[in-house]
Amino acid sequence: MLRAMSIPRPTARQLKRLTGAAALTLAMIAASCGGGGSEEGGGGGDSSSTGLADCPFDALESADGPIEINMWHTEIGLNLKALEKIVTRYEESQDKVRIKLQFQGTYEEQLKKFEEASGDPSSLPDIVSPDDTVTQYMADSGTVIPAQSCIDADPEAAEIYDDMVPIVDAAYSIEDVLWPGAFAAAGAVTFINEDHFVAAGLDPVADQPKTLAELRDVSEKIKAANIPNLEAPLVMRIEAWPLEFLTSGANQPVVNNDNGRSGLATESQYANDVTLEILEFLKGMVDDGLLKYTDNADYIAPYLGMAMQTSSMLIETSGAIRTVDGAIQGTLTPEQIGAEAGVDLSGFKFPTLNITVGELPGLTEPGRGQMGGGAWYLVDTGDDTTMAAAWDFMKYFNQTEQQVTWAVDGSSFPVRMSATESPELQEYWANTQSGQWMALAYKGFTTLDPDFPGPVIGPYREFRLEVKNGVESMVFEDQEPADAMASVDAAFQEALGEYEKDVAG
Repeated sequence: MLRAMSIPRPTARQLKRLTGAAALTLAMIAASCGGGGSEEGGGGGDSSSTGLADCPFDALESADGPIEINMWHTEIGLNLKALEKIVTRYEESQDKVRIKLQFQGTYEEQLKKFEEASGDPSSLPDIVSPDDTVTQYMADSGTVIPAQSCIDADPEAAEIYDDMVPIVDAAYSIEDVLWPGAFAAAGAVTFINEDHFVAAGLDPVADQPKTLAELRDVSEKIKAANIPNLEAPLVMRIEAWPLEFLTSGANQPVVNNDNGRSGLATESQYANDVTLEILEFLKGMVDDGLLKYTDNADYIAPYLGMAMQTSSMLIETSGAIRTVDGAIQGTLTPEQIGAEAGVDLSGFKFPTLNITVGELPGLTEPGRGQMGGGAWYLVDTGDDTTMAAAWDFMKYFNQTEQQVTWAVDGSSFPVRMSATESPELQEYWANTQSGQWMALAYKGFTTLDPDFPGPVIGPYREFRLEVKNGVESMVFEDQEPADAMASVDAAFQEALGEYEKDVAG
């Protein structure tokens, strides 16, 4: 079992800024470190009336430029180009702030670097952009200022953040406190080989599976069609997030305290009837030759399975839409895709494919799950001016125009409702294949239940690793679903206990 990551101990200044979002937890951190610091926070963002840390949002007004902001990121491909475009536009709009984009590798690599740097504020970035699993960890670390502090203090922020897609605010909030200030949002889709559907007597649109029962029925019909070279109708990487999406879609918590939303998650609730039903479904699909799992380390394997038509359906994130479309349209070469995926695809030729997308099948209804992606956090570096500048860029990034660019030029969803009214975005959604796919995925995204946005877990990555191990034990070791669930539950409970101890100091 992987031990829960350690919580960086906050500096005196950071202790001064700690918020009430996880009041008890953060109080314990402060106590373990000898109490709060004496240094007063600067700026005009006093949030004492709400219990939140000060946000120095107005410190930029009296600052002399240029102020350099270091932003750590993990973006590649189209998202990186879109981000660079927005940065250029921002720098041209004013003369005080300059943005230095610093690529940090994968989410995991970036988080490790951030954890190592957290003891020395001078080595921290001004903005860090980990994935969606680290909300609790970032809140407990004492190294970031919650976006809620700045939203409450900054009059210009209200219009922006009141217009957010409800699931975004819900997913990244703990006890009604929003932690990150900007987002790379994604959902889930099912890629479908239209020719395989037709060969099995199915309509690629009307017969798209909406539930797990329908997914199995469609898979059985495709298998019975004896399509040449078909290995399994459905292909997926061994990952935890599809299971999470299904449990969230069924309003089933996996931890206590309202799935971690009303207090620190300390008890596993992974062992339940919904989890068992999902695991039994997956095991049955594998046993009957309807589902082929690929190792998560071989990221591109399921895509190649679709490309070589050894599989008919792939459940993946919406972030893959632009890449899949680019391969089909010929705007992305195998070499380009292989370079980003870290594999050699030289000499490979993409065959002619007729692909469409459908929603994520649910237990009883389609599309229900939770959001994924990444988030940007305002780092407490101790410098009011740079923090104000970083917040200013976050606000700019969330402007409707920039969100449209983020969606049209990149591969992320816009998180502003107003962005959907943009003629540019409407044209993209209506007149391009990738846009039509993204529009369908976005529809599912905007209808996710904000009252059940998924769990907030301190040792989230340990949880995902244990779920992955559980799936592997079923697939490769023929372990019974109930036994796999029990093993995951026990290991997860241990990780929660370790995290609670670490937080308490």
